Amino acid sequence: MKVRKKLFYYIICIAAIAIICLLSGLFIINDSECSVIEAILFLPRQKLGDSDIESAFGACYHGWLYMLMPVVVSAPSASYIYEEIKSRFYVNVWGRMGKYRYLYSRYIYSALSGAAAACIGVLLYTAVISCFFGINPTKEIIGYEDKTLTELILRLGNNILYISLYGGVMSLLASFIILIYNNLYFSLSMVFIISYMLRECFVSVNFIYPAAGGIMFLALYSVMWRFRGERV
Repeated sequence: MKVRKKLFYYIICIAAIAIICLLSGLFIINDSECSVIEAILFLPRQKLGDSDIESAFGACYHGWLYMLMPVVVSAPSASYIYEEIKSRFYVNVWGRMGKYRYLYSRYIYSALSGAAAACIGVLLYTAVISCFFGINPTKEIIGYEDKTLTELILRLGNNILYISLYGGVMSLLASFIILIYNNLYFSLSMVFIISYMLRECFVSVNFIYPAAGGIMFLALYSVMWRFRGERV
């Protein structure tokens, strides 16, 4: 039953990320923003040709993804650790595994959980837009150079990897807040606020930020769980 419940959570997370991306603005028509999903559903194919896959993918960077995605991908791992701490089940587990093995297993679980949910959700979105947009715009754009399929795959792959790592770090953040104050809603609310504050880091697509975050939380997890272990 627990496995099915977790699987259901992940399916909801992945679908939510794809929907958030689809709701991102792509065109400005008559002074109003037209989202990706509206463009797909209501605009003629000729108008869709004014954009391409990379532009449709890039639209999600300027939508709600940077604030909502961290909350969505953090929910499964944060809720799992929240329930473990609330029930004090973690005390029995680290009694069998050892405190530090348990610590690193939960660190890895949180990071992989967030990264995998973000990656699959964005891949699903990429698959959808690939069905409606071309590799290059059909209309001639001054200064635009056509790209090959290989170039497109490399560019999108770089962005998807970055979003996945960013999602993993935000999942670590949510789980760490749970360790400080075991309240799931407070944790996810703080992730939302911090994600808004770090929006410039998200849109910069700089791998230094998720790398530094992963290292920082590795140290913080160790300190916090040592502190919590002394209180058991």
